[in-house]
Amino acid sequence: MELDLDNRLEPNYDNEVAKQQYPAVSKIWTEKLIGYHSMIQESYLKKELLNGYLESWILRSMQRTEDALSRAQNTVDVTKAIELTEAGQALLDQAELHLSMADTAFRVEYDQLKAVELADEASRFAQMAAGYVPQPPVWPFYLGMLVVAVIAGSVSGKLGYDYFKQREKLTIREIFLNLKDKLEVDDAGRLLLVSDVMRVPMILTTRDHLSQIQMTCERVLGREKMMEVMYRSGFETGYDFSTAIAGMSELEGVQILEDYLRIASVRGWGRFTVVKADLESGEFVIQTHSSIVEDFPPGSGKVCHIWRGIFAGVVQTVLESLDKTGVLESEETMCMADGDPYCEIRVKVDY
Repeated sequence: MELDLDNRLEPNYDNEVAKQQYPAVSKIWTEKLIGYHSMIQESYLKKELLNGYLESWILRSMQRTEDALSRAQNTVDVTKAIELTEAGQALLDQAELHLSMADTAFRVEYDQLKAVELADEASRFAQMAAGYVPQPPVWPFYLGMLVVAVIAGSVSGKLGYDYFKQREKLTIREIFLNLKDKLEVDDAGRLLLVSDVMRVPMILTTRDHLSQIQMTCERVLGREKMMEVMYRSGFETGYDFSTAIAGMSELEGVQILEDYLRIASVRGWGRFTVVKADLESGEFVIQTHSSIVEDFPPGSGKVCHIWRGIFAGVVQTVLESLDKTGVLESEETMCMADGDPYCEIRVKVDY
C-alpha cells in the first residue's frame, strides 16, 4: 500500500523508483498520517475516498510548498535583475541561501512545513534587497530632479540645461503630464518613477497623512522640538535639492529659487509666488496657496515649519551660487491654519 501511495505521488515513475522512495513514504506514513492509519486501511479499496485523503493530506500540501518555492524563485529572479547596493546584494545572497535550504527541505528532507517557511523567508529577503538600489544624494527630493530630467530628455542638448533655458514655455500641467507617463508598478508592487538613467521607488500618499505626521510629532515631542525637527529636515532637503538644480542646469541666483518652486508645484506641494527676492537687501518673501496647510484644523496657529526650513535652504544655495555668505533667519508671518488667506514666509539674510 505504501508503494502504491508513493506511485500516486510520483505518477511518472516506475516501480523501481517507487521502491527507492520507500523511506520517504514510510516517513510520511509514520509522521504525517499517524492516527489515520485505520481510516486509510478501511478505504484502501475505495478509490475515491483514498484519493480524497491523498489530496487533503499530501498532494495539496505539496502544491502549497511548490507554490511557495515558485514565488520565492520569481522574487529572487526579479531582484537579481536590479542593480543593488552592497547591503542589497547581501540581502539577496541571504534570499538565495534560504531558497536553496527550502528546496532541500522539500526534496530531500520531505519537510514541507519547513520548506514553506524557508521559501517565504527567501521571498522576504529578496523583497528587502530590492529596496536597496543606488540612490541619488538628494533623495527624497530627487523626484523634482527627475521631473527636470524627464522633460529635458525630450529636447536636444545637455541634460537639464536646455529645459531650463525653455522653462517659460512649459506649463505646470504639461510638466505634470510628462511626469505621470513615467510612473510604473513593478512585479513586486513598487511604484517607480522611471527614466533612462534611474528607477526611483515612490509613494503616493495624501496630504492628510503628512499633516498627521507633524501633528503627532507635536503631541509626542512637544511644539518646540517638533518645530526644530521640521525646520531642520526642511533645510537639509531644500538645500540638497536646490544645489542639485543649480549643478545640472547652470542656473544661479534667484532663478534657482524660481525653478525650485516650479518643480514643487508640480509635485503637489502648493502654488507659490515669489513676492520679493532682493539680493542686495537680503530679503526674500514667498507666498503659498493650496498647500498641505489646508489639512490642518482651523486655529492650529502657524504650521509651515518645514517650509521655513526649505526656503532657508534654497536661499542658502542662491547665495552660494553667487559666492555670497550670510546668516539666515526664516519666519512665517502669515498662515492659512491661523486664519490668513495664504501662507507667507520671509527669509532674511544678514550679510
